[in-house]
Amino acid sequence: MASEGKKKFIRTGRVDVPEVLIEIKTVDTGERVSVKALLDSGATECFIDEEFVKKNGLNMTPMCHPAKIFNVNGTENQNGTIKATVDLLVFINSHSERA
Repeated sequence: MASEGKKKFIRTGRVDVPEVLIEIKTVDTGERVSVKALLDSGATECFIDEEFVKKNGLNMTPMCHPAKIFNVNGTENQNGTIKATVDLLVFINSHSERA
């Protein structure tokens, strides 16, 4: 996880960011979900939508210190801070990474 003082950006201003079909698997329950994801969006971290997490019954772990998120133009994102994480494995074809 990035340090608290370092700004986290949600994505670049590019409009040509490609999407790719990925599969995610939760580390705690092994739940699998296929979803379209942005490829190289320019975000400084991996992000997942809270509504998607709730809709798919994924477990969230509260963060000790919520993280402020900034838009590409440097303004604070109006959706508020990130307050929880989801421990996932991300699969793209035969490649996988922990996110």
